[in-house]
Amino acid sequence: MKSDLKEALAALSLAEDMANGNPPETALRAAALAAHIAAAAGLSQSESDDAFLTALLRFLGCTAFAPEEARLFAGDDIAFKRLFAGVDAAQRRAVAGRMLQLGGDSGPGRYRARLRALTRGSQIFKELIAAQCEMAILLARGLSINANVQRAILENFERFDGRGQPAGLSGEGISRAARIGGLAYAFEILRQRFGADLALAEVLRRSGGQFDPQFCTALAALPLEILETGDSSIWDQALELMPTVPGLDLRSIAGALADFADLKSRYSAGHSRRTAQLARNAASVAGLDNAARDQIEIAALIMNIGMAGAPSGILEKPGPLSRTERETIEMHTIYSERILSSAEIFSDCLELACAHHERADRSGYHRRRGDMSLLEAILAAADVYVALTSTRAWRPALSDEAAARELEALRERGALHARAVSVTLQAAGRRERRDYAERDALGLTTREQDVLRLVAQGLTNKEIAAELALSARTVQHHTIRIYEKLGVKSRAAATLQATLRGLASG
Repeated sequence: MKSDLKEALAALSLAEDMANGNPPETALRAAALAAHIAAAAGLSQSESDDAFLTALLRFLGCTAFAPEEARLFAGDDIAFKRLFAGVDAAQRRAVAGRMLQLGGDSGPGRYRARLRALTRGSQIFKELIAAQCEMAILLARGLSINANVQRAILENFERFDGRGQPAGLSGEGISRAARIGGLAYAFEILRQRFGADLALAEVLRRSGGQFDPQFCTALAALPLEILETGDSSIWDQALELMPTVPGLDLRSIAGALADFADLKSRYSAGHSRRTAQLARNAASVAGLDNAARDQIEIAALIMNIGMAGAPSGILEKPGPLSRTERETIEMHTIYSERILSSAEIFSDCLELACAHHERADRSGYHRRRGDMSLLEAILAAADVYVALTSTRAWRPALSDEAAARELEALRERGALHARAVSVTLQAAGRRERRDYAERDALGLTTREQDVLRLVAQGLTNKEIAAELALSARTVQHHTIRIYEKLGVKSRAAATLQATLRGLASG
């Protein structure tokens, strides 16, 4: 694998860090440590490579349950993840103490959140872990990650003593990569909070319980300079340790970044992929060459990765945003720039991707610039059109005609370039072409496609029934069959499958 593709995979791990509320390079540090533990334990190079990738991509599915987590922590799924990071699930007092912090320090929501956590905590975490693991596997497959690592990712929350999730595996029944990856990540989280000495003491206390004693011993035998990584960057060292991933390419990584970001909200599922297709078509209408079309497509796929740093509660707020909330959302282009600038392979698309909210009249963000290139103007127009024709928490989706009028109004106001609006609307007139043969191959009926589209929007069975004039029981039967045909078990995984098939409306 080329070094620039390694950088792109590392950039994806930075998005994982952001979504979990962790400092940058947390996943990279855990991955490097996992490789060192495997080597100290005498494992083969291939097993060491698997341990590295397992630790690196441990939270590839961490946005899958973000909307649900947000409801538990006053709208802040990132704070929720950070609150429970590194906790020993077998220590009921420690878990209960964290549950009592749910919902924030004030407001009526905190009482409901804490009551729900204390009464349904076990079931909630079971659902969370199942959704995360399933989503991580789907994204890992898209990245051509090998089957051993896929299995290990599925076992990331298992425990050596058999008290983990989702399958309750124990001992040698858990893959070595999963046992090492979980240990490395927990040590890194604890090291950040308490220092290497106390972190090592804590993981050794959990030896035989949460962690495999064999690998705890290997960790304890590592040189102090490996354990005490301090605040210096581990980027270069991690890239050297990162194994080759055959079949990995730029488009697959960009697609993973798109899906990872768009799952932050039930209302944004598929947004980046739809924008990428529309922007590419608009560039074609404008007569731009294939290189420009590729550039705008990749830029659209990666443009929203900074949304990993935005609390899902804000993204799903049903009413107007406060000034602080709006500023929080507007930070996502800055976060995207930080993540993407770390990978040289994104350099041709970086400025374009981070300019998708700029406006010709300087009313956009984050640079408030008006000197937009045609590609930047097209991407901005395509992004607005897709957003307008998608359901949002505060409004239903607009019709194509209404969205076209909104774009024309923005053009008249001087916010969007006239040429960009023109080619985007022309491209939008052809965007309904679909690959029905692919859907027929899945066995989904037209009605099941309609139900899946609404499932991807986050609607309940009752809401879907009202939308399609069906009974809730009929919708439930449709949903069961859809999940069986797609081979998924969670809403998030069904949403991703809908996204990949062009059915999601985000």
